[in-house]
Amino acid sequence: MITVTLHFPNADFEGIELPAVPAKGDRFVWDEKDTEADSEWTVTSVDWSASRFRSGSGAVAIVLDPANTAAHQVSEGHKAEGVAEARTGHPR
Repeated sequence: MITVTLHFPNADFEGIELPAVPAKGDRFVWDEKDTEADSEWTVTSVDWSASRFRSGSGAVAIVLDPANTAAHQVSEGHKAEGVAEARTGHPR
């Protein structure tokens, strides 16, 4: 397993474990708890960075764009949550 950061259009998720790193152009399925349908995302970039201070340490960041209707709905939900958090001044 490899630990990555997923960058969705309106939300980031850190510390996600995947069996392998997807390549640019791959489809990625995200199981959102609040929806019945799985959201599909297209990997638009994969960025690797290495730590200069610790050997073997680094980070992988995966940027995703919506690839189906469920993904667009999830993205809009994340956007609405971000707006609500900004208005109240704290996360839900």
